[in-house]
Amino acid sequence: MMDRFQSTDDGFTLVEVLVSLTIMAIVLVAVFKLHAQSISVETANRFQTTATLLAQTTLAKVKATPLDALQSDSGAYEGAYTGYRWQLTLTDVAAEELDTIGRRLKRISIDIYLEADRYRHNLTTYHFFQ
Repeated sequence: MMDRFQSTDDGFTLVEVLVSLTIMAIVLVAVFKLHAQSISVETANRFQTTATLLAQTTLAKVKATPLDALQSDSGAYEGAYTGYRWQLTLTDVAAEELDTIGRRLKRISIDIYLEADRYRHNLTTYHFFQ
């Protein structure tokens, strides 16, 4: 004889369903958190790559400019690079050993910014102007 509380159905109990839903919720939260983190890392990597190329382009323009026309400046990029800003800082390199030619040696620092300075990239180099 069958007990009146015993069922012949092969379904899941409410406890089994709740446990499986809890496990799925924990796994999904971890996956979503990992996905958000990977998007953040990808955005930072894209900025570093783009900023490096923009800084090199700006540096090429600075090197092509005559020494007497050079000055520290800042601005913003347009077109595909809207939102990116640059700041150019030129400083003299003082060295007694260089004497008068030392005036032609400049320290060039280019900072690239994005999203209200959330991201920042710096390129610093020295250049001797002919």
